[in-house]
Amino acid sequence: MEMSGTTTLFGAKRVSTAESPLHAEAEGLIWAMQESLNRRYMSVHFESDCQQLVNLLQRDEEEWPALAPELDEIKALCTSFDTFSIAYVSRSLNIRADGLAKGVRSRDLRVTYVQSCAPWWLAPVANQMDAV
Repeated sequence: MEMSGTTTLFGAKRVSTAESPLHAEAEGLIWAMQESLNRRYMSVHFESDCQQLVNLLQRDEEEWPALAPELDEIKALCTSFDTFSIAYVSRSLNIRADGLAKGVRSRDLRVTYVQSCAPWWLAPVANQMDAV
């Protein structure tokens, strides 16, 4: 959706295996960053319900050796953007993203989706939020 020159994209990709939920979040962010670059979005703001990942990215002093390759890749991708930011948004305040995640998991889909709205077939609850 477009609001005052800003495009909001929603995306979903099922990752079949990850070492931990934190790794899955990091892999999801890497995918979203790559998709944004592929679409030539150079000023981006990401929101995540994974406070631990957001904290790791915003505070360089904390080390997480098991996640180092993913964090290095995220930091390298950050340099490709003119503007990059990430913020924590609780799951209860991010109904669309939560609906996408639940929709992909509940249907066991192997799908990649990037669009300006949530797909009706994937997350009916998320699309109902458009009417609010």
